[in-house]
Amino acid sequence: MTVQVLQPDTIARNEALEADQNYEGYVKVGTDPAEVPAQIENGAVIKVNYDVDSEQTKDLSYTVQHIV
Repeated sequence: MTVQVLQPDTIARNEALEADQNYEGYVKVGTDPAEVPAQIENGAVIKVNYDVDSEQTKDLSYTVQHIV
């Protein structure tokens, strides 16, 4: 994103885009910083932490072939 040189070095948070960030098999467990500000400073880093979602499972099967 670019801004005019006299404008502040911030970007507005896009909560609609953030809501779409779901990853199959994982659940969001938090962010760093814990409270993400509405205006984000230029160069800031926001970490979004995910963990394995033990509620999302599927059944697997396999076959063993013995060759003599």
